[in-house]
Amino acid sequence: MTMRAALGIDVGTRSITVAEVRVRRGRAVVTNFGGVDLPRTPDGPRSVVERARALRQLLDRAGIRHRRAWFAVHDPEQTVDPVAVGAVRGRRLETELRYLAADRVGDDPLSRAIDVHLLHATAADGAMRRRRGLLVTAPRGVVADVLAVAQRADLRPLGVDLDLFALLRAVGRPVSEERAGEVLVDLGAAHIGILVHRGGVPVATHIIGRGIDTMVDAIAVAERCDATTAETKLQRVRIGGDGGVVERVATEAARALIDDIRSTLLRLFDDHVHGTIDVVRLVGGGARLAGMAESVSSVVHAPVTIGDPFTNVPSHRLRRSPASLAAEGPQLAAAIGLARNAVR
Repeated sequence: MTMRAALGIDVGTRSITVAEVRVRRGRAVVTNFGGVDLPRTPDGPRSVVERARALRQLLDRAGIRHRRAWFAVHDPEQTVDPVAVGAVRGRRLETELRYLAADRVGDDPLSRAIDVHLLHATAADGAMRRRRGLLVTAPRGVVADVLAVAQRADLRPLGVDLDLFALLRAVGRPVSEERAGEVLVDLGAAHIGILVHRGGVPVATHIIGRGIDTMVDAIAVAERCDATTAETKLQRVRIGGDGGVVERVATEAARALIDDIRSTLLRLFDDHVHGTIDVVRLVGGGARLAGMAESVSSVVHAPVTIGDPFTNVPSHRLRRSPASLAAEGPQLAAAIGLARNAVR
């Protein structure tokens, strides 16, 4: 479904972000956005009721009246696998996908939500032409949780999509022909998402089951403070610096995460990609940590930049300075990518 205006909403572990995208003179533009933090609690993630209340307050504060929205799904158990499917539709396609999901996931495919992104390329397989695509699965409970938040917030969900695919639409850029692909790294609080694409077509994805929270926890232990205080301290230091105890602890924890990123990229490029990295783009809450981009670049031996969704989807009549948009962009990327997909 395409429309003239839509919302993209990313209900994350530590924040909720929303972006309103409209079509102006044939081009998608961001006309409004906002975000709200979800402080950590000792009992785990915020409840559906708490997140829905925070989302309603965010929409009211931003003056957003639209109620039709796309939502992001992100979970360490989500999978994205390249597949080839027959030239079938409807129930036959659904049946084939469930067999493929069962083969790859290894559990009851009915327990997982399944989607497929069919690519334009076709390939001959004997006498039958087959379409290449990406088989996406996620636990049904995760999808149901997102939809429950939407319902509680009086919103009309148009659909759900993986956050990594939304990020690709928001910050992905064409890559040079002699290189293998561009890498998007989502530095989230609870996990790190990685997507490799070539010319806008996803090639490989992976979820690392820990994120920026490990840095916060390390500071909290070293400083004997609560998580909120530790998070504030983290924002004030430079990754890779040696200016004090907090900076050294944060740098050590960051290096462990960056090592995970490096080993993941080595495996993905060995298994799925041939060539070298064109560029790495960082998004998510951890992307703006001082020194993070430089530290990642020194380990993966490739150029690293901060992803800017306003390059692909410019702002329209927003009373924000360029510096403000650059600072907020990395965390808004998924929401912008979701809304952009609805208005294309």
